[in-house]
Amino acid sequence: MNQRDEILDRVRATPDLPGGAPTAVWLLQDPDCDLRRLASELERDVALSANLLRAANSAAFGGSRSVSTVREAVTRLGQARVLQWVVACAVGPTAARAVMGYDLPAGKLWEHSLAAAVGAEQLAKDLRLPSTGEFFTAGLLHDVGKIVLGNFVQVDVAALVDLSMREEIPFVEAERRWLGIDHAEVGAELLRHWGLPDRLVQACRWHHDPDGAPEPSTAADLVHAADALSLAAGLGVGIDGLRVRVCPGVVERQNLNLARVERTAGRMLAALAEAGDLYNGITGR
Repeated sequence: MNQRDEILDRVRATPDLPGGAPTAVWLLQDPDCDLRRLASELERDVALSANLLRAANSAAFGGSRSVSTVREAVTRLGQARVLQWVVACAVGPTAARAVMGYDLPAGKLWEHSLAAAVGAEQLAKDLRLPSTGEFFTAGLLHDVGKIVLGNFVQVDVAALVDLSMREEIPFVEAERRWLGIDHAEVGAELLRHWGLPDRLVQACRWHHDPDGAPEPSTAADLVHAADALSLAAGLGVGIDGLRVRVCPGVVERQNLNLARVERTAGRMLAALAEAGDLYNGITGR
């Protein structure tokens, strides 16, 4: 068995999302989701219900009055935001751990994921795109493959760094050459294993190479740009920050002129500071 097959077997052996998350994800993929049934399913998961209520009553999402039931929280947040929170609550505790191989101490992968999520959403708002919550979720999940691939990277990290430096290629390309797969593809397979929507799978799969995607993906474009902005800001930078490149097609398709990039970077940092306590509460940090 080559390393690629071994890594994919590891993905398939990964436990499902915990608690009520799998059922909630399945229900949320229906545009005409029955919110009463969704709320009923979410109420079965005490921790998830508590986090949804905390989000719905936060300054970021709160209305003129507080809500006290999961059904009210679901109605206030809407499907895209509920999916965002279900995913964050399910993945956050694991993403907050140290990731060996990538030189990411505890909390750093989560910091970078949250920064990319906020950055993708802020860029979408600047571009006046609809469904900005979906871009947030895509950003939150873009590096989830590192959770699985980290142990494999750790074994060969010296060889991977040497390959990246010697060939002057991004670390993610060194992963593909050495291991037969990279963390973006591993992440996509993991999201597919968890039953997440295909648009999130594709955004994760192509976030390092949106120009190479079989079909254009705005989510992949925005996450690619937000990922680069987060790394430039020093947020959750690990060993894979070597020789990061921005795809020219993304710059052209999304009109990423200097003014837009600077504006988005400023808003990203401000939004990240505002959202930090709210989202970090998910991880127990």
